[in-house]
Formats: sequence, structure tokens, C-alpha cells
Amino acid sequence: LDPTDSFNVDNTTYDLGEFPQSTRIINANIDTLVKSVTLNMDVTVGAMYTIHLMHPLGGDPLAVTGFTATTELVTIELDYSTISDGLYDIVLIDTQGNSTRIPILLER
Repeated sequence: LDPTDSFNVDNTTYDLGEFPQSTRIINANIDTLVKSVTLNMDVTVGAMYTIHLMHPLGGDPLAVTGFTATTELVTIELDYSTISDGLYDIVLIDTQGNSTRIPILLER
């Protein structure tokens, strides 16, 4: 053991991208035929984000997608064809913990 680092901590620095100035879902369009959701978002170029599909009452995410913004307006299509019909929340989260949530109804 290194006496200056008695807990043997990995001091690796991770790049989390640019500091997010905007974390907003503009709208969501649901294709009920194939259960896909197209999200239009207002984000910060260079910042990193994750999109979580959640039960409205909480729990672990059912699906998670991550991306780094290359433009201020980002459109992402999410395939939720394996997710059961029901009411869910889509949550957009940035690296600072800011989030925005919208409800969606998946049904065939």
C-alpha cells in the first residue's frame, strides 16, 4: 500500500463534457404501431445526458440511453417495443443532476 493513499483510491479523472446550461424535453412523439418514442430536446452542445424510462412510482429504470449533445436541438428515437403497455415517465438527466420529466402512454 502507498502510505499517501491508504485507501488505494483510483484518482482517475473522468471527462463529463461541457457544463450543461439547458436540460429540457421540448416534446415527445409516440408511434403506437411500433412503440417508439421520438424525443426533441433543448440541450447544451458538448454536455452529456441520459434518458431514463421509469415507472411513475419509481424504482429502477426500464431503459437507459446516453448521449453527448452535438447540437442545441437534439432528436432521438427510442425503441420501446419490448416494454409492456402502460403509463411511464421519460426523464432527461444531465451530469449535474438536473432533470426534466414527461409522462408517456405506451399502448398498441
